[in-house]
Formats: sequence, C-alpha cells, structure tokens
Amino acid sequence: MEQPEGNKGAAMILLREFTEACVAYAAKMGKSAKAQATLASWLSKKSLSIISDENRAKAVQYITDCVADMSEADQAKFENTALGLVEVAEAAASIGDDEL
Repeated sequence: MEQPEGNKGAAMILLREFTEACVAYAAKMGKSAKAQATLASWLSKKSLSIISDENRAKAVQYITDCVADMSEADQAKFENTALGLVEVAEAAASIGDDEL
C-alpha cells in the first residue's frame, strides 16, 4: 500500500508505533524477549518480502491477533499500517520461496 509522498514521515511513525504495540502484545502473550525482537524485525515491508513463507505466515498471524486485541481507536489508527503489511506479505507469499 503506497503512502503519499508527503506522509512518509507520518507513515514511519505509525509503523514504529504499530511495531511497539505488536511487541507489547507478544510480551503480554508470554513470548520471550528473543521472540519479541524477532517479531519486531519482521514488521517491515522489506522483511515481509524476504522471510520464509512459514515465518511470513507467523508474522501475519501476529499482526491479525495484535490488531484484534487493540482498542477500537487503535484499530482505526493502525488499520492502514496493518493492511499494508499484510498485503505485502500476501504478495510475497504468492511468489513462493521456490520461485526465487
């Protein structure tokens, strides 16, 4: 999902805040510090395009679960960020690791 040129800074701030929210969700679910750091490293369009299909599916599930656990206000705030990440993951998954 492309962000307008003028919104790059705002989009980066939202991505950072979304990543922090997802890491906090992972901590709340009892995930280790290592798992939290790994999840944080996955939550970028670049990472989602290059990680394995298995890890990409895990990342998408974390995104989905994290958003579902958020307040309605936070869901609205992060909707475009989450959808953009999932769209990138789905596009990368449609290529398949074996095709690269």
